[in-house]
Order: sequence, then C-alpha cells, then structure tokens
Amino acid sequence: MERVFFRYVWMPPDNPAWPLSFKSKGVRAHVRKVLTKDNLVFTVGTKNKLTAPQHQGRVLGIFKLSDLEVSLQDYDLQRTHDNPAFDTVMQSPFALHPIAGWVPASPDNMFADLVGPLTPEHHLQAQSGVCELDEKTAKPLLALERRQLTIAVPNTPPLAKG
Repeated sequence: MERVFFRYVWMPPDNPAWPLSFKSKGVRAHVRKVLTKDNLVFTVGTKNKLTAPQHQGRVLGIFKLSDLEVSLQDYDLQRTHDNPAFDTVMQSPFALHPIAGWVPASPDNMFADLVGPLTPEHHLQAQSGVCELDEKTAKPLLALERRQLTIAVPNTPPLAKG
C-alpha cells in the first residue's frame, strides 16, 4: 500500500520542482530511512509569517522522494518571487531529491478541511520531518486532482579527464 506523509513548508514548489529540504543532516537522514520511493509526501503551507497568506494551511505540493541526499546549493535555484522564506530555506540546504512532483489543480485544498483534526504530535512531527497519515485520513489527499511538475536537476561538476 502507498503510504502517505505530510510536511509543513513555507512556500509552494517551483516548476521545475527543487528538492524537499530539512533543517539538518540528521533530520534528512531520518526521513530518508522512513520513506520509500512509493511513498507520497504532501507539503502544507505553515501559518507562519514566512508563508504568504494565500498559501497558509493549503496543500502546496505532492512529492515522491528518492533516497538521494543532496544540498540545495547544488541546484540553480533562481528567485522568481519576492519571498523571505527563500533565504531561510537556503540556510537549511539539506534535502532529498524528488522522483516526481505535483501541485494541486484546484484551489479547494485546505489541508484541515481535507484531513480533519489531527493531534499536536502530528503537527510537531510535520514541522521538522514528515508525519505519516493513516489510510482514512489520507484518502481525501489522494483524491486531489494534480498537475505534474518537472524536476530540477542538480549541477554536477564535469568529470575529470585522465
């Protein structure tokens, strides 16, 4: 069965979608161990001032993540919007590279309306890492229509000839 997780973020994914970042190498390593390539991670806008009001509490993105540990600094991330969260995200560059990414096709995607009430433990886990949802709670998220994103490719230095 496809397992479903959620995570709080400050901004929606760009297109191309860049990796999902975490505060530390330790959190990234833990998430890497918890997820498999068939799992889905729904990103939800925080109610923090770094999240634009129109994104707060909404499902912003859906990802399948690889186990490839990367740094956001390995990507050409261009600021296409004036968002102070971008600078904060770049200060925590520890990330997992996505296999696939989507955004909800409909603006009717308030997370709390879709999944109902959750425990404080759910919210705490989703602030730093990912939090798994049971099948019943995840069902409305899986039913969201989505639009696929392209995936950003990391910069790789040329191979040395020799």
